[in-house]
Amino acid sequence: MFDFIVSLGFSSFDMALIFVCPVGAVLGSFAQVTFVSIRPSQPPTDETREYVPSKKLQVVRGTWLGLRLMLGGILGLALGLYFVGSLQETAGTLSKILALSILVGFSAPRLWAVQDQRLATQLSKTDIYQDSL
Repeated sequence: MFDFIVSLGFSSFDMALIFVCPVGAVLGSFAQVTFVSIRPSQPPTDETREYVPSKKLQVVRGTWLGLRLMLGGILGLALGLYFVGSLQETAGTLSKILALSILVGFSAPRLWAVQDQRLATQLSKTDIYQDSL
């Protein structure tokens, strides 16, 4: 399998980008989930707050977490593919792209929302049914 990919012109650096960027984005997504979950603006002070959710809520949260991490991984893969073949193959470059992928993973929900909003705006400006008539 690796020989096939090399025959397509992918270098080992390109393969590292394709692997490292989704991993970095998943880490960034996990950091964002943690940030949202713990509400870091202040430490917990309410002793009456229940910290263990019900089993049903745990399943829903687990599903949400898995989907959230998958979203970050997809954006990380897109980022890695974007840079394949266009960078100097140095450790510094890979480190910078890894840091960028972590930030992309952290910002994934916002990036998807902005893209969705732009697409909806563009589609509302263009009447695709009118063009086909």
